Amino acid sequence: MFGDLGKAFVVVLFLIYCLLVGWYRSFLIPIVIMLPIPLIAIGVIPAHVVLGKALGGPGTMGVIALAGIVIRNSILLVDFARSRIAGGMPIKEAVLQACEMRSRPIILTALAVILGEAVLYLDPILQGIGITLPSGALVSTLLTLGIVPIAYYQLATFLNARGQTPEQAQAKP
Repeated sequence: MFGDLGKAFVVVLFLIYCLLVGWYRSFLIPIVIMLPIPLIAIGVIPAHVVLGKALGGPGTMGVIALAGIVIRNSILLVDFARSRIAGGMPIKEAVLQACEMRSRPIILTALAVILGEAVLYLDPILQGIGITLPSGALVSTLLTLGIVPIAYYQLATFLNARGQTPEQAQAKP
């Protein structure tokens, strides 16, 4: 089951990337949005090691669920910054404002996952999700709030130096 879930996860990530490319009409913005997905492991693996529990099928399903949460958080930051840049705001200010304005909803979502799913640790069948979701949500949320704004700022600055905005650097339909 673990191998099948891993393959399904890769397929789902590819499909999400394709959807984001279609939505943003860019090949680069989806990479920035999906950048924090590997960071889930920074929270999940140490938690499983410390608690002495293997990352089985339920834990893998938790990782897949966390990927969706991380992508949602990244989209909140990137969309807010993009709308401000499109409105004429300087890139740095737009990214900083995105962090300031969208941090609360992102943190509240993470807290809801952490508190809501931690009770599953007590269930012997769903214990893997009870470890994976809270630990992964905690670490990946904190890292998302730092890495996505920096990566988007770098991308927007790079494109601006080339005389483009992220909206102008779209894939041709």
